[in-house]
Amino acid sequence: MGTINEKVQAYRDLREELSVKRKEFNSFEESQKEQMLEIETEILKICAETGVDSLKTPNGTAFRTTKTYARLGAGAECKEARAEYAKRTGDFGLFTSHVNKSHAKELLEEGVNLTEIGIDWIEEFSIGFRKPT
Repeated sequence: MGTINEKVQAYRDLREELSVKRKEFNSFEESQKEQMLEIETEILKICAETGVDSLKTPNGTAFRTTKTYARLGAGAECKEARAEYAKRTGDFGLFTSHVNKSHAKELLEEGVNLTEIGIDWIEEFSIGFRKPT
């Protein structure tokens, strides 16, 4: 690869091939996951009907597990209830410490020194590639 033009074309070709293969894989993955979910549902039904948590076979064992999730309920009252709980008890463990990038950018544009409020603003440079127009 010699010229910049050749390097740009090579990069675009590789990116396009990756995109095509990713689409193929995503389609394949979706189909497989749908079929797997159907089988899981059938086995969960059998577990419920028989009252057992595991089914051992010569091809492997299927076992029922319990997954748990915690998420903020829908509606403003849920946010208010969580905030009120935290204020009342001093327990802020239900809040995460992620930074809202959009708001941080707004503050930066307003002249707020993010470092003074405990936020690191990081900019990295990269090269983008487009098809010719």
